[in-house]
Amino acid sequence: GILVPRSMRERSVADLGIVLCDSTARYQDVGTDAAHRGRGLATHLLGVAAQWAAARDCTQWVIVTEETNAAGRVYRGVGFAPDSGSISAYRHPTH
Repeated sequence: GILVPRSMRERSVADLGIVLCDSTARYQDVGTDAAHRGRGLATHLLGVAAQWAAARDCTQWVIVTEETNAAGRVYRGVGFAPDSGSISAYRHPTH
């Protein structure tokens, strides 16, 4: 995440998770604190994460989100495009 100076507060105002699966980088939990939106923080994190993943031989980047998610504008702005209108998720049953 991105930290603001200690004198202001010590908490992350933007963050992003990334999972590597072979040559695919899956972004997750991309977010910016409401008071800090519109400053390009998520866009910057997406770019840094893409460079990090490319350095680890990733050739495909994926973000899974709802079609109505307002962050879609940010994702499209850095080159992502919708792949399908719906997905299914499955969980292994616990015993």
